[in-house]
Amino acid sequence: MKLKQLIILTFLFINPLFPCDYCVVGLQQYYSSENQSSIRIDFRFQQFDGLIRGSNPIQSRDNLKASYSTSYLTYNYSFQQFGISATVPFTSKIQENKFTLDASSFLHFHHGDRSELAGTNNLTDSYIEKYSSNGIGDMVILARYTILQEMSSLFYKVNIQAGSTIPTGSIDSRDEFKYLLHPHLQNGTGTSTLLFNVNGFLSEENRSVTASIMIGKPLNSKNKYQEGLGITYDLIYRHQFKPTFLSSESFITTNMGFLGKNIGIEKYNNIKIEDSGGTYIFGVVGTSFLVYENIIFEVNGQFPIYKNLNGTQSDENLRILTSLMYLL
Repeated sequence: MKLKQLIILTFLFINPLFPCDYCVVGLQQYYSSENQSSIRIDFRFQQFDGLIRGSNPIQSRDNLKASYSTSYLTYNYSFQQFGISATVPFTSKIQENKFTLDASSFLHFHHGDRSELAGTNNLTDSYIEKYSSNGIGDMVILARYTILQEMSSLFYKVNIQAGSTIPTGSIDSRDEFKYLLHPHLQNGTGTSTLLFNVNGFLSEENRSVTASIMIGKPLNSKNKYQEGLGITYDLIYRHQFKPTFLSSESFITTNMGFLGKNIGIEKYNNIKIEDSGGTYIFGVVGTSFLVYENIIFEVNGQFPIYKNLNGTQSDENLRILTSLMYLL
């Protein structure tokens, strides 16, 4: 395998598959065999529709829809077996709750610490709540060290990473009535999360396999809300091919596999939130395209294949991820 292909496949090893919600850089660093740095732009779209209890969707006259989109700007600096990266996220979160009400039903809804009661007059009434927030999220700083590497017909690499999120995102976004939005709708978390990641890459000819596991441990929060311990993992198979219409420096890579996340119970005022935490496993399909010698484009879709959440929560049913990277 040519050195150029090894470099690009190494990039694909650390692609934007976003193993967790609180960071997007666990697999995102560019670790070439050369001292080469990069600038990267990523975009993630998440769609939520309805409610789920455990692993079963809840049938209800009411409906909850939400979409979270985040753009990430990352600078990677690489030197020998070391590297460091800084990521700045720009978030946009929209949530709409539509309630179908009748004369015998009442609706409780919450804004921060406030709870109000609303009633209706007839069977066809409905009530809609809409919330949105935009701004900078929590930054991520990660350092990387390559502990094992072999450059031969069978190419492999093992990296460890450690770092932290920095609570730069706002935690005081409010609705039109000046009440605090739910913590999941805030741009930031109000806390630093310690991150530790181990990832491995194995490649032979035009085939490769990648694997990763990341642990995120939230520290004390600036507000009353506390995230749960996060463990994320993935296993991806990739196949590279070169259509005849491409130039000599270009090729396409397809990938498929799975990624999962296990999130611990959240707390508010040091009291456990029963409707939080659980397990998601996503199937992953996507493709990457080496446009020029130093420009790479990638797109991935993620679809839930297993869910087991605690209590009742909003149901995530789709993720779309794109990336554009420029090698310096």
